[in-house]
Amino acid sequence: MRVSPVSNYVQTKKVSFGRFDDENAKSVVKKTLTAPPDEKYMQRAYNDWFKTIDSDKNFIAYTSKSGTVKGKFDDEFAKSNKDDDYLMYLADSLKEEGHLDDLSVLRNIENIKDGLNTINDVLDGINVADKHRSKDPYGDETEKRAIQEDRINYLAD
Repeated sequence: MRVSPVSNYVQTKKVSFGRFDDENAKSVVKKTLTAPPDEKYMQRAYNDWFKTIDSDKNFIAYTSKSGTVKGKFDDEFAKSNKDDDYLMYLADSLKEEGHLDDLSVLRNIENIKDGLNTINDVLDGINVADKHRSKDPYGDETEKRAIQEDRINYLAD
C-alpha cells in the first residue's frame, strides 16, 4: 500500500459567499429584498432577484470602504467581452446610471436584475428582441376584442 504525503501548506484564501464578496453585502441585499408585511405577495419575486445576483458568474456584490454595498462586473467579464459593444454598453449603463453604487436601494437591485438577465441572454446567444416579440401580435388582441364586442352588443339588446 502506498501512502501519499499530505501537504501542510495552508493557503490563506478570501472566503466567498457565492457572488457576494462578504457576509455584509449578502445580508444587506437580502434585507433590501425582504418584502414589507403589506407586500408579502412580492417576496417570491424578490427571492428570484436575489438568486439572479447570487448565481451570476459575472457580477460581484461587495462592501466598499465607506460601508456601502456596491456592485461590479468582474475583470474577466470585461476582458473577454471588451470587443462586444452591446454587452459593454449594458454593463456600463448600469454603472453610469448609478445602479451599482448602492445595493440597499430596491430600484437599483431591480435594474441590476434586469440588466443581468439581458446580459446572460446575449451571452447565451438569445436575440433579446425576438424573446420579447409576440408570435402573433395582432391575432391575440383581435380575438379578445371580438369577445368584448359580442358582450357589449348582447348587453345593448
